[in-house]
Amino acid sequence: MSVANQTNPPLVHSISYGGYETDEPDTTKSSFSTEAMKLGLRGVSIVVSSGDDGAVNYKVRNSTAYCGYYTSFPSSCPYITSVGATQGPEYGDDEVACSSDNDGGITTGGGISKFFSTTPAYQATAVSNYLNSVSGKIVSGYPTTGRGSPDVAAMGHAYAITIGGNWELVSGTSASAPVFAGMVTLINDYRLSNGKKALGFLNQALYQLDSSTWTDITSGSSNCAAEMSTGTNCCKQGFIATAGWDPLTGLGTPNFPKLKASLGAL
Repeated sequence: MSVANQTNPPLVHSISYGGYETDEPDTTKSSFSTEAMKLGLRGVSIVVSSGDDGAVNYKVRNSTAYCGYYTSFPSSCPYITSVGATQGPEYGDDEVACSSDNDGGITTGGGISKFFSTTPAYQATAVSNYLNSVSGKIVSGYPTTGRGSPDVAAMGHAYAITIGGNWELVSGTSASAPVFAGMVTLINDYRLSNGKKALGFLNQALYQLDSSTWTDITSGSSNCAAEMSTGTNCCKQGFIATAGWDPLTGLGTPNFPKLKASLGAL
Protein backbone atom coordinates (compact mmCIF):
# COMPACT_ATOMS: atom_id res chain seq x y z
CA MET A 1 0.00 0.00 0.00
CA SER A 2 2.86 2.40 0.75
CA VAL A 3 4.15 1.94 -2.81
CA ALA A 4 0.67 2.45 -4.24
CA ASN A 5 0.34 5.71 -2.31
CA GLN A 6 3.43 7.18 -3.95
CA THR A 7 2.89 9.62 -6.80
CA ASN A 8 5.96 8.36 -8.66
CA PRO A 9 6.81 4.91 -7.30
CA PRO A 10 10.04 3.13 -8.30
CA LEU A 11 9.35 1.30 -11.55
CA VAL A 12 10.99 -2.03 -10.66
CA HIS A 13 10.78 -3.90 -7.35
CA SER A 14 12.69 -7.08 -6.53
CA ILE A 15 11.37 -9.24 -3.67
CA SER A 16 13.45 -12.01 -2.12
CA TYR A 17 11.15 -13.21 0.65
CA GLY A 18 8.60 -15.98 0.51
CA GLY A 19 7.06 -18.88 2.35
CA TYR A 20 4.56 -21.67 2.02
CA GLU A 21 1.61 -20.47 -0.03
CA THR A 22 -0.64 -22.54 2.22
CA ASP A 23 0.63 -20.74 5.35
CA GLU A 24 -0.42 -17.27 4.22
CA PRO A 25 -4.00 -16.13 5.00
CA ASP A 26 -6.19 -16.08 1.91
CA THR A 27 -6.95 -12.41 2.54
CA THR A 28 -3.23 -11.60 2.43
CA LYS A 29 -2.73 -13.42 -0.86
CA SER A 30 -5.77 -11.74 -2.39
CA SER A 31 -4.93 -8.22 -1.22
CA PHE A 32 -1.29 -8.53 -2.32
CA SER A 33 -2.39 -9.69 -5.76
CA THR A 34 -4.86 -6.85 -6.11
CA GLU A 35 -2.19 -4.29 -5.25
CA ALA A 36 0.33 -5.96 -7.59
CA MET A 37 -2.20 -5.83 -10.42
CA LYS A 38 -2.88 -2.13 -9.84
CA LEU A 39 0.83 -1.31 -9.70
CA GLY A 40 1.39 -3.19 -12.95
CA LEU A 41 -1.17 -1.00 -14.64
CA ARG A 42 0.75 2.05 -13.38
CA GLY A 43 3.95 0.84 -15.03
CA VAL A 44 5.51 -0.89 -12.02
CA SER A 45 7.19 -4.27 -12.54
CA ILE A 46 7.42 -6.65 -9.55
CA VAL A 47 10.02 -9.43 -9.66
CA VAL A 48 9.99 -12.21 -7.03
CA SER A 49 12.42 -15.02 -6.24
CA SER A 50 10.86 -18.46 -6.72
CA GLY A 51 12.41 -20.01 -3.61
CA ASP A 52 15.51 -22.04 -2.76
CA ASP A 53 14.00 -25.40 -1.83
CA GLY A 54 12.64 -26.82 -5.04
CA ALA A 55 9.07 -28.01 -5.31
CA VAL A 56 9.11 -29.30 -1.72
CA ASN A 57 9.85 -26.04 0.17
CA TYR A 58 12.01 -25.22 3.15
CA LYS A 59 10.69 -27.54 5.90
CA VAL A 60 12.31 -30.44 4.05
CA ARG A 61 15.66 -28.95 5.06
CA ASN A 62 14.92 -30.40 8.52
CA SER A 63 13.14 -33.61 7.64
CA THR A 64 11.80 -35.58 4.68
CA ALA A 65 8.63 -36.04 6.74
CA TYR A 66 7.58 -32.71 5.19
CA CYS A 67 7.88 -33.88 1.59
CA GLY A 68 5.17 -32.77 -0.83
CA TYR A 69 4.42 -30.17 -3.48
CA TYR A 70 4.40 -26.75 -1.78
CA THR A 71 4.57 -23.61 -3.92
CA SER A 72 5.92 -20.38 -2.43
CA PHE A 73 4.06 -17.09 -2.12
CA PRO A 74 4.36 -14.31 -3.33
CA SER A 75 6.12 -16.19 -6.15
CA SER A 76 2.76 -17.77 -7.03
CA CYS A 77 0.97 -14.42 -7.46
CA PRO A 78 -0.32 -14.10 -11.07
CA TYR A 79 0.63 -10.41 -11.28
CA ILE A 80 4.35 -10.64 -10.59
CA THR A 81 7.26 -12.15 -12.51
CA SER A 82 8.77 -15.12 -10.68
CA VAL A 83 12.46 -15.93 -11.23
CA GLY A 84 14.19 -19.28 -10.77
CA ALA A 85 17.90 -20.10 -10.73
CA THR A 86 20.40 -21.91 -12.93
CA GLN A 87 23.99 -23.06 -12.57
CA GLY A 88 26.82 -24.30 -14.79
CA PRO A 89 28.32 -21.48 -16.88
CA GLU A 90 30.04 -20.01 -13.82
CA TYR A 91 32.35 -23.06 -14.02
CA GLY A 92 32.35 -23.39 -17.79
CA ASP A 93 29.73 -26.15 -17.76
CA ASP A 94 26.38 -26.46 -19.52
CA GLU A 95 23.57 -24.40 -18.00
CA VAL A 96 21.14 -26.51 -15.95
CA ALA A 97 18.55 -25.91 -13.26
CA CYS A 98 20.25 -25.06 -9.97
CA SER A 99 19.89 -27.92 -7.49
CA SER A 100 21.46 -28.84 -4.18
CA ASP A 101 22.00 -32.46 -5.24
CA ASN A 102 24.18 -31.13 -8.08
CA ASP A 103 26.38 -29.02 -5.78
CA GLY A 104 24.23 -25.96 -6.42
CA GLY A 105 23.77 -25.14 -2.73
CA ILE A 106 20.07 -24.46 -3.31
CA THR A 107 17.34 -25.89 -5.53
CA THR A 108 15.39 -23.56 -7.76
CA GLY A 109 11.82 -23.30 -6.50
CA GLY A 110 8.55 -23.42 -8.38
CA GLY A 111 5.35 -25.32 -8.90
CA ILE A 112 1.64 -25.00 -9.57
CA SER A 113 -0.43 -22.82 -7.24
CA LYS A 114 -3.17 -24.34 -5.13
CA PHE A 115 -4.68 -20.96 -4.22
CA PHE A 116 -4.58 -19.25 -7.62
CA SER A 117 -6.37 -22.22 -9.12
CA THR A 118 -7.04 -20.79 -12.58
CA THR A 119 -4.01 -20.81 -14.84
CA PRO A 120 -3.48 -17.24 -16.16
CA ALA A 121 -4.28 -16.91 -19.85
CA TYR A 122 -0.75 -15.73 -20.61
CA GLN A 123 0.73 -19.08 -19.58
CA ALA A 124 -2.16 -21.53 -19.98
CA THR A 125 -0.69 -23.24 -23.04
CA ALA A 126 2.80 -23.43 -21.55
CA VAL A 127 1.63 -25.01 -18.29
CA SER A 128 -0.70 -27.43 -20.05
CA ASN A 129 2.05 -28.55 -22.42
CA TYR A 130 4.40 -29.15 -19.52
CA LEU A 131 1.95 -31.18 -17.46
CA ASN A 132 1.11 -33.31 -20.47
CA SER A 133 4.80 -33.93 -21.14
CA VAL A 134 5.59 -35.13 -17.59
CA SER A 135 2.41 -37.12 -16.96
CA GLY A 136 3.48 -40.46 -15.52
CA LYS A 137 7.12 -39.38 -15.23
CA ILE A 138 6.96 -37.66 -11.84
CA VAL A 139 5.26 -38.47 -8.55
CA SER A 140 1.61 -37.36 -8.43
CA GLY A 141 0.15 -34.92 -5.93
CA TYR A 142 0.71 -31.62 -7.74
CA PRO A 143 -2.21 -29.43 -8.92
CA THR A 144 -3.11 -29.76 -12.58
CA THR A 145 -4.56 -26.27 -12.93
CA GLY A 146 -3.29 -23.05 -11.41
CA ARG A 147 -0.68 -20.35 -11.73
CA GLY A 148 2.71 -21.85 -12.59
CA SER A 149 6.01 -20.46 -11.33
CA PRO A 150 8.69 -19.40 -12.08
CA ASP A 151 8.24 -17.42 -15.29
CA VAL A 152 11.93 -17.04 -16.16
CA ALA A 153 15.33 -17.78 -14.62
CA ALA A 154 18.82 -16.36 -14.31
CA MET A 155 22.15 -17.54 -12.95
CA GLY A 156 21.83 -18.21 -9.23
CA HIS A 157 24.97 -20.06 -8.13
CA ALA A 158 28.33 -19.04 -6.68
CA TYR A 159 28.02 -15.26 -6.44
CA ALA A 160 31.12 -13.74 -4.83
CA ILE A 161 30.27 -11.33 -2.01
CA THR A 162 32.12 -9.76 0.90
CA ILE A 163 30.92 -9.88 4.50
CA GLY A 164 33.06 -8.07 7.04
CA GLY A 165 35.87 -7.87 4.51
CA ASN A 166 35.84 -11.60 3.86
CA TRP A 167 34.96 -13.11 0.49
CA GLU A 168 32.52 -15.98 0.20
CA LEU A 169 30.27 -17.61 -2.39
CA VAL A 170 26.48 -17.56 -2.07
CA SER A 171 23.68 -19.02 -4.13
CA GLY A 172 19.95 -18.49 -4.40
CA THR A 173 16.98 -17.14 -6.26
CA SER A 174 17.54 -14.08 -4.10
CA ALA A 175 20.48 -13.52 -6.45
CA SER A 176 18.83 -14.45 -9.74
CA ALA A 177 15.69 -12.35 -9.13
CA PRO A 178 17.50 -9.00 -8.71
CA VAL A 179 19.67 -9.85 -11.72
CA PHE A 180 16.56 -10.14 -13.86
CA ALA A 181 15.09 -7.04 -12.20
CA GLY A 182 18.25 -5.16 -13.22
CA MET A 183 17.64 -6.22 -16.82
CA VAL A 184 14.09 -4.87 -16.63
CA THR A 185 15.42 -1.57 -15.25
CA LEU A 186 17.85 -1.22 -18.16
CA ILE A 187 15.07 -1.95 -20.64
CA ASN A 188 12.81 0.61 -18.96
CA ASP A 189 15.60 3.17 -19.24
CA TYR A 190 15.89 2.40 -22.95
CA ARG A 191 12.14 2.73 -23.45
CA LEU A 192 11.84 5.97 -21.50
CA SER A 193 14.74 7.50 -23.40
CA ASN A 194 12.81 6.75 -26.59
CA GLY A 195 9.60 8.38 -25.38
CA LYS A 196 7.84 5.16 -24.41
CA LYS A 197 6.20 4.11 -21.16
CA ALA A 198 7.64 1.77 -18.56
CA LEU A 199 6.89 -1.92 -19.03
CA GLY A 200 4.77 -2.50 -15.94
CA PHE A 201 3.35 -6.01 -15.66
CA LEU A 202 5.66 -8.17 -17.76
CA ASN A 203 4.24 -11.64 -18.12
CA GLN A 204 1.78 -11.15 -20.94
CA ALA A 205 4.66 -9.90 -23.08
CA LEU A 206 7.24 -12.45 -21.90
CA TYR A 207 5.16 -15.47 -22.89
CA GLN A 208 4.67 -14.10 -26.41
CA LEU A 209 8.34 -13.49 -27.18
CA ASP A 210 10.15 -15.59 -29.76
CA SER A 211 11.71 -18.72 -28.29
CA SER A 212 15.15 -17.47 -29.40
CA THR A 213 14.87 -14.87 -26.61
CA TRP A 214 15.50 -17.61 -24.08
CA THR A 215 18.10 -20.26 -23.36
CA ASP A 216 15.81 -23.23 -22.78
CA ILE A 217 16.96 -25.17 -19.71
CA THR A 218 16.15 -28.84 -20.20
CA SER A 219 18.17 -30.54 -17.46
CA GLY A 220 17.55 -30.67 -13.73
CA SER A 221 15.04 -31.67 -11.06
CA SER A 222 13.45 -29.92 -8.07
CA ASN A 223 12.90 -32.69 -5.54
CA CYS A 224 15.53 -31.52 -3.02
CA ALA A 225 15.68 -28.77 -0.41
CA ALA A 226 18.62 -26.41 -0.02
CA GLU A 227 21.85 -27.93 1.25
CA MET A 228 22.42 -27.80 5.00
CA SER A 229 25.49 -28.55 7.10
CA THR A 230 24.11 -32.06 7.59
CA GLY A 231 23.68 -32.61 3.85
CA THR A 232 20.79 -32.49 1.40
CA ASN A 233 17.31 -33.89 1.95
CA CYS A 234 15.50 -35.07 -1.16
CA CYS A 235 11.94 -36.26 -1.76
CA LYS A 236 10.14 -38.42 -4.27
CA GLN A 237 8.02 -35.38 -5.15
CA GLY A 238 9.53 -32.87 -7.53
CA PHE A 239 9.41 -31.54 -11.08
CA ILE A 240 11.83 -32.13 -13.93
CA ALA A 241 13.13 -29.70 -16.52
CA THR A 242 11.92 -30.17 -20.08
CA ALA A 243 11.91 -28.35 -23.39
CA GLY A 244 9.74 -25.23 -23.15
CA TRP A 245 8.34 -23.78 -19.94
CA ASP A 246 8.79 -25.81 -16.77
CA PRO A 247 8.33 -25.11 -13.01
CA LEU A 248 12.08 -24.99 -12.40
CA THR A 249 13.36 -22.30 -14.75
CA GLY A 250 10.21 -21.06 -16.49
CA LEU A 251 10.74 -20.00 -20.08
CA GLY A 252 14.51 -20.14 -19.54
CA THR A 253 17.28 -17.60 -19.05
CA PRO A 254 17.19 -14.44 -21.18
CA ASN A 255 19.41 -13.47 -24.05
CA PHE A 256 19.56 -9.88 -22.89
CA PRO A 257 20.17 -8.16 -26.25
CA LYS A 258 17.17 -9.99 -27.74
CA LEU A 259 15.05 -9.35 -24.65
CA LYS A 260 15.89 -5.64 -24.77
CA ALA A 261 15.17 -5.41 -28.50
CA SER A 262 11.83 -7.21 -28.20
CA LEU A 263 10.51 -5.42 -25.12
CA GLY A 264 12.00 -2.14 -26.23
CA ALA A 265 10.05 -2.31 -29.46
CA LEU A 266 6.63 -2.72 -27.82
